[in-house]
Amino acid sequence: MQSHPRIDVNPIYLFFFVALFLCAIVVFVFWRVMSKASSVATEVNFKDGVMSNVAVFQEQLAELKKEYGQGTLSETEYELSHAELTERLMQDSQTHSEIKNASAPASSWIGLAWGFLILIPIASVGFYMLIGQPLTVDPQVVAAMQGDDQLTPERLQSMAQDLEKKLSAQPDNAEGWVMLARVQRAREAFDLADVAMQKALALTKTNDLLIERAEILAQKNSGQFEGEPWAIIRGVLQSEPNNGNALLLAGSASFAQGQYKDALSYWLRVQAILPADSPDAAPLADAIAQARQKLGAPITTGKITGRVSIAKELLTQTSPQDTVFIYATAVEGSRMPLAVIKTTVAQLPYDFLLDDNSTMNPQFKLSSQSEVTVRARISKTGNAIPQPGDLTATASPVKVAQSPKLQLIISGP
Repeated sequence: MQSHPRIDVNPIYLFFFVALFLCAIVVFVFWRVMSKASSVATEVNFKDGVMSNVAVFQEQLAELKKEYGQGTLSETEYELSHAELTERLMQDSQTHSEIKNASAPASSWIGLAWGFLILIPIASVGFYMLIGQPLTVDPQVVAAMQGDDQLTPERLQSMAQDLEKKLSAQPDNAEGWVMLARVQRAREAFDLADVAMQKALALTKTNDLLIERAEILAQKNSGQFEGEPWAIIRGVLQSEPNNGNALLLAGSASFAQGQYKDALSYWLRVQAILPADSPDAAPLADAIAQARQKLGAPITTGKITGRVSIAKELLTQTSPQDTVFIYATAVEGSRMPLAVIKTTVAQLPYDFLLDDNSTMNPQFKLSSQSEVTVRARISKTGNAIPQPGDLTATASPVKVAQSPKLQLIISGP
């Protein structure tokens, strides 16, 4: 896995840069999709901060596919827009909520709270987010920003003016005010962003919008959370103790103020309600590690060592060239491997090392888990997907930080 040099940046400036960049990306995708779909979608009013008419989203998806097929949209634009629409559609149905009793929608959870969570305490986030390092952005995002639809200051200003014109005719459109607030925020017009967000809150007062306003207020105050931002965060947590956005922002605010113990406490509460297979698990684990490091605690590194062997009576059922997969998965939840290596039967017994360098996806790292299941599996076909009759060995649960050298003996299916 490619490594990235760490860049020391003042956390306040880093906070500004990332929050604005993420906001700009959200604005870009939403604006692109809505403008392209306007010819086929009827006028929709928004309530409670989300779109309730699923049929409209289906029309927009159909139009998106049509324009992609006609070549109007590039592949990158199509993928970004499709992902945004799908995410919003999932929010409407509320059938795939990741966190029980937590009201944070996926787009708000990732696009807003993570910007504060990771990019205040960590100067480099690698591959986890739309931004890795402040100076190294995702190639897809770069590609999306190139061409005729670049988010220039002039374009953002034009978008703000268009929204203001529409809202003058539809002052009760809560979603429109939220969108205007985000556009103004991307323009660094934080006073105007706050005004727009307050109008949205007057129409639909949700905890997630309150947390977004706390973010805007902190940006107005040069990254300082004292006063109203903290009051909003505490108020949300009092009414909804497991609100993911509020916990994340509380942790980030605490970290920015040097209150690392409090930051760790808030983030551990998020970790307790976040599914192990969530794409947010790895960056959250990194943030927790940074807080622990500030407190003088050693950083947990994901590493498991051991030896894989095969029972002698099974040797006749295998061939020397048969593939042996050695991998770790979360104890519960997704079975996506957190780390995987492979060898052959001819190499058994085989001493192995599983760590973050053997991850398949940087969003699912071994170090993001405290306990895992480790398996060794012999495949005659070399297929990574388990097949009936595969010979296996399993150890579970295995502590990632303190595991002794494992002994995995393949002794049966």
